[in-house]
Amino acid sequence: MLISCPACGTNFSIPDNALGATGRKLKCAKCAHKWFQA
Repeated sequence: MLISCPACGTNFSIPDNALGATGRKLKCAKCAHKWFQA
């Protein structure tokens, strides 16, 4: 799965099962922005 940081736009590739059924909080490795990804 490809996701992108809503603050800086950096793209990340994560495994499809990394978010789980309800989603999870993520932190951008580049700008440290935190957000919820469902």
